[in-house]
Order: sequence, then structure tokens, then C-alpha cells
Amino acid sequence: MAPGDSGSLVFTSTGHVVGIAFGGSHDGDVLYFTHSHDLVDEIKATSKRDPWLKDIGWSSSASAGPSSWGGKQQQSS
Repeated sequence: MAPGDSGSLVFTSTGHVVGIAFGGSHDGDVLYFTHSHDLVDEIKATSKRDPWLKDIGWSSSASAGPSSWGGKQQQSS
């Protein structure tokens, strides 16, 4: 992970967002990220409104969980 990449969205190879990056190795072999479901749960716990992104029509109730990507570790290409 390069300096300044913290906070970037993490995507699967098919373009689905799975979380937000927060750390990793300098050579790019390792990336640590917070899964999107954990982020949504935290927003729900601290907000009076259900998280919803109008631009892309995503809502927490329609999101796919880790089962959609098999719970496998995502690797960069």
C-alpha cells in the first residue's frame, strides 16, 4: 500500500466494493481493510438514519455479504 492510499475503496476482481483500506505492506503484498458490512454496522450504531448511497442505489439491506465473495482473501493482480 502506497502512502496516501489509506481510505481507498477495496474492490473485488468483478468490481464490487468490499471495504476501505487502512494499512498494508510497502511492497504491496499485504493490504488490510475494514469490510463494508462492519462500516455499515458502525454507521447504523452511531447514526439515526439507515445508510444509503443514492448515487449508486446501494443500501445496507440490499448488500451482499462475505458469502458473495466466498470469504476468500482478495489478492491484487
